[in-house]
Amino acid sequence: MKLNFLNKVTIEKKQIGILYIATGKYVFFWDAFFNSAEKNFLLNHEKKYFVFTDQPEYFSAYGSSVVAITVPHLPWPYPTLYRFKFFLLAVDHLKNCDYLYFFNSNMVFLDKVGEEILPKNNQKLVGINHPGYFRNGNKQFPYERNPLSTAYIKMGDGDVYCMGALIGGCANDFMEMTEKINKNIEEDEKSGIIALWHDESHLNKYMLTYSDKLILDPRYGYPEGWLLWIGKAKIQIIDKAKNGGHHYFRS
Repeated sequence: MKLNFLNKVTIEKKQIGILYIATGKYVFFWDAFFNSAEKNFLLNHEKKYFVFTDQPEYFSAYGSSVVAITVPHLPWPYPTLYRFKFFLLAVDHLKNCDYLYFFNSNMVFLDKVGEEILPKNNQKLVGINHPGYFRNGNKQFPYERNPLSTAYIKMGDGDVYCMGALIGGCANDFMEMTEKINKNIEEDEKSGIIALWHDESHLNKYMLTYSDKLILDPRYGYPEGWLLWIGKAKIQIIDKAKNGGHHYFRS
């Protein structure tokens, strides 16, 4: 289907799959995320939400646009380390999407986010330049430096540090990444290794070796309360400390 606006702009309507993990107390953030996404995210396209949760009954009131996939609430750091394992549970749903985007549970849209977040030309994956490191050089990036880990990046390699809070891209390429990262995490576990920043460390290793990517600036994942140097934030990371703190949500 194509939508025409004032006979000037033609946009091909796509199926957008939104991946979201809400186990335990993290369900607290869902309503704010969902309502802001419905108001601001890719309004010219069809959106379907895939929520990985231990409370599927909570999401039954949202209708067919929200699919709940049951997963356990695990002790830290496994809710984040196993996110790619969770995604593979929904492969039959996700393969019907054109694009897939994962969002951390404590994110909200502050402004319209449209076509600029979709990969273009030869681009396949989308990452976000981490707001804590986008002004730093390679030596300050918190890459995994353990050579025994599959997430290992040697000193001097890499020119961007991607945040794990928002990952996206073409569905097939996103799922290829998911399978590879999940395999690498499993290999590390067999060796008794958990990478420094868990799934984010593995994401950065994958993105380092993947050339066809779109890297968005930190406005698309900026922490609440931080001083923003590059314009108005479009997507905000809600400060957990104002809502009980990390320990509260991870318990």
